[in-house]
Amino acid sequence: ISTRRCFSLTNLNNLKQVLKDESWQTFYNSLAVDESYDNFNHILNWVPNSSCPLIKSRPKRGFSLKNTINQEACRLKNIYFQALENKVQNGKLADKVITAQAKKDYDLKL
Repeated sequence: ISTRRCFSLTNLNNLKQVLKDESWQTFYNSLAVDESYDNFNHILNWVPNSSCPLIKSRPKRGFSLKNTINQEACRLKNIYFQALENKVQNGKLADKVITAQAKKDYDLKL
């Protein structure tokens, strides 16, 4: 589980509005630099937390390779590798065409 900010269009518009409406007087009226920085930092930490909250999410499950590997896919893979080996050894145009077709067949099966 990971946490991330929800940056939806509504939340971003809300963030802009809150920053626009924010009274920066505590920042400007501070006499000490440290106090001014603390006020500025507080505002910049509070506004995104309220406008674009952190949400917990789980990563999406990817597809399993177990379902895609079957006898037909293995056969097509072997045909492709054999054609690729022939292309590398011979370098003929016909071998390149055969390799491209075998690769296409294998990719379509997956």
